[in-house]
Amino acid sequence: MTTPGNGISISQALEPHDWSNEEMAAYEAVNGAVGAYSARIAAEEAKPHPDQQVNQDARAAQTRLA
Repeated sequence: MTTPGNGISISQALEPHDWSNEEMAAYEAVNGAVGAYSARIAAEEAKPHPDQQVNQDARAAQTRLA
């Protein structure tokens, strides 16, 4: 079995869950926001001189969403 933090998904170990429409919509919204922050981080890292504060702020926002 895999463990959290080792970079390997453990989703197969989760119990089944029936999602309400509201829960699914909230999950998709949060997932979309995390993805937007990932895109922001990637764009910043692609710059010749990335602003590390921008990436730190984006990663902090991702953590809050998680």
